[in-house]
Order: sequence, then C-alpha cells, then structure tokens
Amino acid sequence: MQKNRLSLLLFAVCIGLVVFSDACLSAAKEALSVWWNSVLPALLPFSIFISLADSAGLLALFSALARPVSRLLRLPDSAIPCMLFGAVSGFPNGARLCALYGMDAIAACCNLCSPVFLISVVSHGMLRDARALWPLLLSHYGSALALALCLLPAQRRRDFLHRKGSAPAVQNRDGLMEMIRRSLSIMAAVGGCMVLFYVLMALLEEAGIVRLISLPLSLLGIEPDIVRALLHGVFEFSGGCAAIATLHIPLRLAVAFTAFTVSFGGLCVFLQSRLFLSAAAAKPYLLQKLLHGVLAAALSYLLFPCFAGGNVAAMNPADAGYYIDNALSGGSILLASSAALCAVYFIGLALTRGKRQRVNGPAQTP
Repeated sequence: MQKNRLSLLLFAVCIGLVVFSDACLSAAKEALSVWWNSVLPALLPFSIFISLADSAGLLALFSALARPVSRLLRLPDSAIPCMLFGAVSGFPNGARLCALYGMDAIAACCNLCSPVFLISVVSHGMLRDARALWPLLLSHYGSALALALCLLPAQRRRDFLHRKGSAPAVQNRDGLMEMIRRSLSIMAAVGGCMVLFYVLMALLEEAGIVRLISLPLSLLGIEPDIVRALLHGVFEFSGGCAAIATLHIPLRLAVAFTAFTVSFGGLCVFLQSRLFLSAAAAKPYLLQKLLHGVLAAALSYLLFPCFAGGNVAAMNPADAGYYIDNALSGGSILLASSAALCAVYFIGLALTRGKRQRVNGPAQTP
C-alpha cells in the first residue's frame, strides 16, 4: 500500500514537471547557478583536504593529541577531531567523518556549515550586513557544541568502551587523483540534491500548495512571504537563506530565521548525509538537526543586540564589505598565528621525545 502511494506521488510529480516545465527549468537553472558559483568553490577544497588529511593520518594525530581531553570528558578519541574538522569543512563532510570513525551518534553536531560559506555567501553575499556575521557564527557553532554536550553523555560510555585506548586508523591510501575524483562525486551529489529540492519547491508554488499552507498561518499574522522562505529553507538551506534575505523584516529576525535554516540544513543536506550515515542513524539525526536549528535561532536572537544597537533592516553594502574585509583580515592573521603556534607545539613535542629517547636509551626487546 505504501509503495502504491509513493508511485502515485511520483506520477503526480512527473505530471507537474510537464505542466509547469518553465518554472521547473528556471528553478533547476537557479540551483545549478548557486551550486556552481557558491557551493562548489566553498566546499570542494575542504572535501579534498579531508581525504588528504585522512590518508596522511592527520585525523589520527589530532585524536592522539586530544586524548587527554577526551579521557577527561570520557569521550572516544575520534569525537573531538570529527567535531573540529566537520565544523571547518562544511556539509556533508561532517557526516562523512562520523561515518568513517563510527561516530554516527553525534553526526548532527559535526555536520556543520563551512565558515567560508557563512561569511562570504550568507552574511556578505545574501544578508549584506556585517552585523549578521558574529551572531550567525556563534549561534551555529555554539548551539552545536551545546547539543553535543547534551547528546554525548548518553552515548559516551558505550562508545568509549568500544573504542577504549585506540586512535582511529588511517582509512584510505588512495592516490591524489582518486581523492579528487571522490570529492567531485560528492559535490556532484550535493548539486543533484539541490536541483531536486529547488524543483520540488517550484512545483509546490506553482500548484498552489504553498498558498494553502500560508492561509491558516496568515490568521496568526505570519506573512505568506515568510512562510515561503522558511518552507524553502526546510527543503534546501542555501535557497532558503537567499529567500529570507529578500524579506522586508528587521535584521534581528532575519538573522534568527537564517540561523535556524543554516543549522537545520534542510532535507537537502539530510539527503546528502544519508550517503554516509546508516539507516538507523537517519531518524535521530533529523530530529537532532531540528533541535540544533531551534537552539541556533534562539541564541542568535539573544546575541544580536551585542553586535548591533537596534532592529534595523539593512546596512549599506559598501559599509558591510568594509567591515567584512576587516573581519576576514583579522581571521587570516588569527589563522596564521594559530598555524605558527601549532608548528611550534609539534616541533617542541618532537624535541621532547627525542630528548627522552637519548636519556632513556633505545628500548630493549626481549
């Protein structure tokens, strides 16, 4: 019976593709444009880097370095690296890392939006206001950390017992071209998911379903444009963020809506994550991402007054670009300083181990 219903639904979609072909074609072109101009440049380098880092054993090294903190928090050794690299690399690489290292239970906390995408595309390109940057960054990553602290106690002991004392092994030894090919295939799947949900959203609009959903909500004072933007965000987060940016609402409210959309990720990101996550982890993941979105929206709404004095609707894009450039310059300096500190730390660690070996002498084998 369920299979018959699905067949009827897919048949109706096929009819809609024919009847509303112009709208669907425009939606597909828009999705591919966003994917090509924004998503692919922002995510592809990080996807390749994750493959290289895994092959070179960098994740295992970070797991070993973070082991004292992991032991203190009674976490698996791979939990902290998955959260760190998932936050840097963006959707869906966080889910990919969690699947590689058996951390499906916290995939919702590790599968995060790339800071490059948040800064350059969402804050600077869509909202066009520098004041939206820090509330979005802090709410997105802060709520993920808070959610992880709530979720991990239920899973940490079981995972810790399964993985006690062991760092993750190197997962693949493929060549560079194979890693690039795999990363491109992942990005192609991301683009396909975006086209699918852009077209579905266009079908819902053309068929009048979005209007029907908006009618009861309009009685509560919620405008149809807001319903449309949020519904688009539920399907696909980048298009939802773009739709939210066009609303004539206070910036504080727009930032809260955007924080929810980015943190939830939409069904598009969920479908991308299903490429890596098991079927058993899919339902908890979706519920946890929904909670992540709610927490991020509330946190961004509370944090916004700390970075802006009032509920103004917009800032001059030229001024926003000026402040964004300053923020990016400061971030570059911070990143360079962090790299230098890490290099000094590793050099000091190597010198310390060499000194211990010289003092204690070579290990005696029986």
